[in-house]
Amino acid sequence: MFFNVHMMCTFFIAITVHLSNACYITCILHSHIQQLASAQSMHDKTTAAATAAATAANKVMEKAKKSMDMSTKHVESMHDMSTKAKKEVEDAQKFLAEVEKRHEVIEITDDDDTVLSNEDGGNKKRKVSLSPQISSNVGSRDTTSNNNNNSSSSTRGVEQLVVEGCGLSAVNGTYKRRPGLCNNFPVYTKATNWNGIQTNFLIFAWTNQFGNQTWAIGTTMGTSNIYFYSTIQAVTATAPSENSIWMAEYPYGVAPSPQVKRG
Repeated sequence: MFFNVHMMCTFFIAITVHLSNACYITCILHSHIQQLASAQSMHDKTTAAATAAATAANKVMEKAKKSMDMSTKHVESMHDMSTKAKKEVEDAQKFLAEVEKRHEVIEITDDDDTVLSNEDGGNKKRKVSLSPQISSNVGSRDTTSNNNNNSSSSTRGVEQLVVEGCGLSAVNGTYKRRPGLCNNFPVYTKATNWNGIQTNFLIFAWTNQFGNQTWAIGTTMGTSNIYFYSTIQAVTATAPSENSIWMAEYPYGVAPSPQVKRG
């Protein structure tokens, strides 16, 4: 009887020990599970943060790409502008070369229609500019008559001139002779509207910077004289010849040059 009781006690003790071990193991497992859950939570948070950082980085890269595209377009636009500017400079240089070429002089012979007479009444060779320019002497452009006697300053002659085919359309039209002389020669005028301004265009004799007297078409704006066209040939009559060659005056003259006919 005593032996059985002892065996039962031993059995219960063994069971208690095993239960204690099981509880200990359970606690350890529960702790590990909590640690794993915490690690998973940290992993999830880290993954979310990394995803957010990657998204932000992608947005930054997209903005950078757009900025690069805009910079590329800007550079291309600047290149186009540079090319256009270079072409404009080349065109300006060509135009300047043409203008400088027109400053050359030619020899007028006795057989030429535009030969001038010297003070003794005889014919002599005279150099005439291919491109008469504005004289620096304002007095030479004065639209009032001077006191010099000139055999070509007759007050009789052509009463009107017709300008056609001009690149500057406002210059075209009929010019009427008006009273008075300019540099001893008649003046022809017409009223017109140029660039929204009511003014008078004139055909008159002027003295260019080479000292040659030729026909010119121009106007005045305030205190400024504006010249559109002038003839290669010198003034020899009371009106331009229908065979006169007209050249555009920089910067207002526009090709083609006009044809001037006597009305």
